[in-house]
Amino acid sequence: MTRRAKRPWVPHPFAFSWRKGGIFGCFLAIAFLAPVTHARADQEPLPRLRERAEAARGGDRARLFLEAARREMETADEHFTAGDVEQGHTLVKDSLADVEKAADAALQGHRVKQTELELRKLRRRTEEIRRSLAFDDRPQLQAAEQRMDELLQALLKKLFSK
Repeated sequence: MTRRAKRPWVPHPFAFSWRKGGIFGCFLAIAFLAPVTHARADQEPLPRLRERAEAARGGDRARLFLEAARREMETADEHFTAGDVEQGHTLVKDSLADVEKAADAALQGHRVKQTELELRKLRRRTEEIRRSLAFDDRPQLQAAEQRMDELLQALLKKLFSK
């Protein structure tokens, strides 16, 4: 009877390592906590967001006003869907006022390219909302789209004039 040579001990490939487990745990925590922090930022009341935007300067001001405009446009869409057209049009006017403030802040300061990209997304969303409305309710949103186009042209002019 021959005796086998003893194989050296090799850890199993799926064996737990504290180092690997710690790194994996950190990635797992980040993956679960990132959406929670994003949701908290989106839950800030609109009046408080506007106050922060008024107090901010430069690029932050443009970002905050565009965020307020986006949220107002989504709320307007909810009102249009629910059949409250007058409240929807009021929110569209407020959204357009915030868009103009954001564009002014970007034109005076920095963050022109990012403001232009976010404004383009908002303009597309406004067009989607307009197309979902009844024909009689569309003109005000079409006017808002035209004003957004004018602001986009001004931002592009500033962006490429450097």
